[in-house]
Amino acid sequence: MDIKGIIFDLDGTLLDSMHCWENVDQSFLLENGVTPPEGVSDIVKKMTIYDSAMYFKTQFSLKQSCEEIIDRIEEMVREQYFYTIPLKDGAYEAVHHLKKCGYRMCVATATYNSLAHAALKRLGIYDCFEFILTCSDVGLGKDKPDIFLKAAEKMECDAENTVVAEDSLHCIETAADAGFRTIAVYDPIAKNEWNEICERSWKNVKSMAEIKDILINRRMKMAKVMVGMSGGVDSSVAAKLLIDGGYDVTGVTLKLFDGEDVIEGTRTCCSLSDVEDARSVCYRLGIEHFVFNFKELFREKVMDQFAESYLKGETPNPCIECNRHIKFDKMLRRAEELGYDYIATGHYAVREFDEKSGKYILKRPKDRSKDQTYVLYGLTQYQLSKTLFPLGDYEKPEIRDIAENAGLVNSRKPDSQDICFVPDGDYASFITKHTGAEITEGDFLNTAGE
Repeated sequence: MDIKGIIFDLDGTLLDSMHCWENVDQSFLLENGVTPPEGVSDIVKKMTIYDSAMYFKTQFSLKQSCEEIIDRIEEMVREQYFYTIPLKDGAYEAVHHLKKCGYRMCVATATYNSLAHAALKRLGIYDCFEFILTCSDVGLGKDKPDIFLKAAEKMECDAENTVVAEDSLHCIETAADAGFRTIAVYDPIAKNEWNEICERSWKNVKSMAEIKDILINRRMKMAKVMVGMSGGVDSSVAAKLLIDGGYDVTGVTLKLFDGEDVIEGTRTCCSLSDVEDARSVCYRLGIEHFVFNFKELFREKVMDQFAESYLKGETPNPCIECNRHIKFDKMLRRAEELGYDYIATGHYAVREFDEKSGKYILKRPKDRSKDQTYVLYGLTQYQLSKTLFPLGDYEKPEIRDIAENAGLVNSRKPDSQDICFVPDGDYASFITKHTGAEITEGDFLNTAGE
């Protein structure tokens, strides 16, 4: 079952309560002959700064009862704790990234509602959550599963496809017993219970960044991917790498022009033998293979543009136009219509999400000699978000070795380099045949017109 919703605890999970504990001096209690009654130490852990401790020292005398002291500490917690406490390391980036990836998220906490809202707004993550649920909203404490069940219901999720991120053993046990997957988040305050917490949780993490990695990787590995397969070794290995990574993969070959006319032995990617190679690889890998006929669109957006550009004295790049209009537009839209989450190609490029800018970026691959980012510069943010480039971290010899070890028929097949619809390299003849225009000889001129 895929994970749809995430329920976050607040204190100790999203918020760094240990930061506050380390900045509190409790020695004044002993100096004044006060032995903290049961319950005080847990509350004092939630005081924020040394001034809070000093305020406690000056405001109370030994004549006051333990109950009065506890009540006043609780009041100070409400006044100061949630207005100064920081987020745990990595929490800001993790929550924002999970939100962008479409997860439904909420906060379930024993904290007073107004304080929880104020803290999350101050820390810049309030808008990432659909709602904040407190024990007072449910009528029971967090030692009961009702708060988690209510939160899942409000997110329109079931327990089995919802994760509860918590730092306490009791809440981990409560959520797990109610059927939730649980992620234990390490909190130094509960370090003595950490081993037991890990035994009861589905996953355990030392930082909030790890939660992001677990959930994003899980979602991607369960995703359906349509791989554009030309029949060459690169796209074939791209499909294999995705399969090995746990993706649900289908191979597709694009019918772009009448490749029957391609001269055998030329280094293109669209001949009948190329289609057969792609089909053979898919059979070997145990995945489905389809052929999509995009000939009309390819003629309009790529072949016509190629010819017209030359007639205007320009130098076109048909691969860029094919990527812009065919592979990352038409093929992507077809993939989405058929229920696929991503498309993938055998281009040598790296696509990453940049946390600081909130954008996907295109980076050069490990094998700089095969760098193809220059033909991908036109991809939009949406297209990049829906595209995988499995070969970015590999060098070409590694790709051929992977193909050979997998028994793929094209492991030693030469790379395609010629323009697919001009296999013999005679551009002038193609333009004449394609447009009917007579190509006349011209002069070579320098910048001075000489």
